[in-house]
Amino acid sequence: MSTIKTILEKGSGIQNEDNLFINNDKNIFAIFDGATSLNKFIDSVTNNTGGFIASQTAVEIFQNNPDKNLKEIFIEINNIIKTKMTAKNIDTSDINNCWSTAAAVIRIDNTNNTVEWAQISDCQILFLYKDKHYKLANPNYEHDSETLTLKNKLNDQQLKDQLIKVRRQANVSYGFLNGDPNAKDFIITGNESLADISDIVLFTDGLLIPNPDPSKPDDFETLISLYRQNGLQEIKDYVRKLQAADPQLTKYPRFKVHDDIAAISVQF
Repeated sequence: MSTIKTILEKGSGIQNEDNLFINNDKNIFAIFDGATSLNKFIDSVTNNTGGFIASQTAVEIFQNNPDKNLKEIFIEINNIIKTKMTAKNIDTSDINNCWSTAAAVIRIDNTNNTVEWAQISDCQILFLYKDKHYKLANPNYEHDSETLTLKNKLNDQQLKDQLIKVRRQANVSYGFLNGDPNAKDFIITGNESLADISDIVLFTDGLLIPNPDPSKPDDFETLISLYRQNGLQEIKDYVRKLQAADPQLTKYPRFKVHDDIAAISVQF
């Protein structure tokens, strides 16, 4: 019998673009990190951002297709995001107009004591083992470190140019579900035995420990230590405390807001 905990919390932006999905009957658990276009699309009818629409689309596709192959579901999410942008007359030939979402999902097979997983972009799956070591599903997830390292040295126009430069690398050097058919090449999948796993934690980058030097690796040792003290809540409280002490985002560089958070923990 496993214990499931979740967090879904808006950051300091105008809308929570993160999302999560749980289907206990199918043992599917997923988190999504939506990102609106750099041209800041907001739907005139619903007031939803493109990032929210993208992550909500992912939830809807999982609701309708819980039994499909995980990679196939990701590809369908990508295609439907493209369809929704086209319906809103978005010029998707310009990547600055495209809505997108990162994603991470697990499907637990209790019969075979295994877990199937899929991941794209910087949504993370963290496997914690009974012997206290850990593994990331995708250790090469960070595509924003250069921008965050440079952020406080750039003027507004230079920062905008840097953001455009990185966004143009989507589905070229890193993945995003944004309607681009090349996204399928960046979907990472795998299977793990549950025999030695104590916990699985899925989380968007809002739950990462704020990093004063984005050129250095993220601090997973602190994150895991906090988790072992009091689960997801302990990490979230620690992250928000650091962010509250840095309202101008200078000590712990982010872009213009503190991040939304979506996280699910499964303890066996």
